[in-house]
Amino acid sequence: VQYLGRSFINICLQKVIMMNSIEIILASGSPRRKEILNNLKLYPRIIQPDIDESHKPNEKPHALVHRLSYEKSYAVAKNLDQGLIIGSDTIVVIDNQILTQPKTTAEAKAMLTAISGRTHQVLTGMTLIYQPNHEVFTQVAMTNVIMNPLTDAWIDNYVATGEPMDKAGAYGIQGIGATLVNRIDGEYNTVVGLSVQTLMDGFRSLNLNYFDLIKQDRA
Repeated sequence: VQYLGRSFINICLQKVIMMNSIEIILASGSPRRKEILNNLKLYPRIIQPDIDESHKPNEKPHALVHRLSYEKSYAVAKNLDQGLIIGSDTIVVIDNQILTQPKTTAEAKAMLTAISGRTHQVLTGMTLIYQPNHEVFTQVAMTNVIMNPLTDAWIDNYVATGEPMDKAGAYGIQGIGATLVNRIDGEYNTVVGLSVQTLMDGFRSLNLNYFDLIKQDRA
């Protein structure tokens, strides 16, 4: 009985150690996604995936972010034996047209003109892959964003700051772009690029306790 008791305790301790040693990997080079995780006391290793992010013919917005978030996670997970890999992809949609990151200032101005004074949708897909068993969770979150009317001069000045150039839809709600937004309907972090609610749904789906994953000893 004593031997069985010790064995049981050892098994429990091993499970605790395994949980505490789960490494979180963010399959993204986005500083905004990293910051969201850091604010949650999660400190991921950053591995930027090398994938083709071009759209497929007739691909719907929901399907696009769903697919790209999975491909980002998988591109990293296939080379790892252990860990929790988080992949995310964000797009802006208006009139069923997908707005990704502008490649030129002219594109940025055109995008901002298109969403000026109107409501658009921000879709963020997220995929968690938990190794070593390749357990997968994928979900898409959506937030409606209502924009202020923007004058041509305002758009020109905003684009001149450089902020729009690496942002889906050509604006960053967490920066100067907040001045463009009237209000939102949905989760703020979905617009920034990583839905916290979706992340928590993923933890629950994979039977992971968020508080067990927190690493409070790191700044």
